[in-house]
Amino acid sequence: MSKKKHLQIPNNMRKVHLLFFLFLLLAACLSSIDSKAQGCGCGINAGVQKEIVLGQEVHFEGSSSGTVVSGPVWSLIAGPEGALITDAKNLSSSIVFSNPGTYVFKLSAICLKEMKAEDQVTIIVLPQ
Repeated sequence: MSKKKHLQIPNNMRKVHLLFFLFLLLAACLSSIDSKAQGCGCGINAGVQKEIVLGQEVHFEGSSSGTVVSGPVWSLIAGPEGALITDAKNLSSSIVFSNPGTYVFKLSAICLKEMKAEDQVTIIVLPQ
């Protein structure tokens, strides 16, 4: 009978392989950051576009996942004057509009390792 020979990897090479694998995993994690910041640490989702009539109450439908170190915080980044966020640090805060128009809001947070996560949502306010 013939004995099968197994390839044996020395312990120090196993450590090198493990470190290389961890490096690749970290690199993949860091390179996966997109506009919704679904990278290492946390994720942010500002919800879906809404269309309302001036005078209607609207609520943000944001969500976060993972480890959020700071935030999340809502901010108006585009649109006419006249949008009041009742509580910018609340994921489901309400917004009061005094003018029709197209408004773009950003939901942002800081994740682990000071990585910034953000997403945007558009709210269209039609005249009455």
